[in-house]
Amino acid sequence: LKPMKTIPFFHRASRSPEADDITITTLVTPNRYGILRKLAERYEGACNPASLYAREMNPHSTGPLSVTIHVTYPSPSANTSITSLLALLASSPALTAHADIHLVLSPFPRAFNAWRNMARLAARTEYVLILDVDFAVCTDWRAPVRGMIRDSADPLGQMVRSGSAALVLPAFEYTRDKEGKDQA
Repeated sequence: LKPMKTIPFFHRASRSPEADDITITTLVTPNRYGILRKLAERYEGACNPASLYAREMNPHSTGPLSVTIHVTYPSPSANTSITSLLALLASSPALTAHADIHLVLSPFPRAFNAWRNMARLAARTEYVLILDVDFAVCTDWRAPVRGMIRDSADPLGQMVRSGSAALVLPAFEYTRDKEGKDQA
């Protein structure tokens, strides 16, 4: 994939995840930085006000993220994109604490699988959820899935731990656009 230049762990999350946690892996381009911020802030049931309170009381409740950011390089906007990324990290405690950021500098505009794989392979946990950055995480799916995986008596948990099964979380779309404006 030359002349693609990769910088794994351009930013390493200040919090280390537990090995059996679930890392959301995603890819982002600079025009989606705002959506990335929302993803980091909403991870683990943030649509529920009680979860927001719980997360403020226990910041470790937010799950880890592994994010590949593609910056078109060479281009006149490359420096601006990286400067904006640094400003985003400085202004988002959720990203600073929980997101490992991997930078890809490349002239290729659509190497999605390579970028996705970089985020997946750099995840520091045993389990990953590959997620499009545009998806809103609106339920606390992480706690029950981790509980199932940790339960030695759960047959599905045993299959996931052994690597012989994968879980697929369904995605839902609002049928009326106005309902999707407020994910709470």
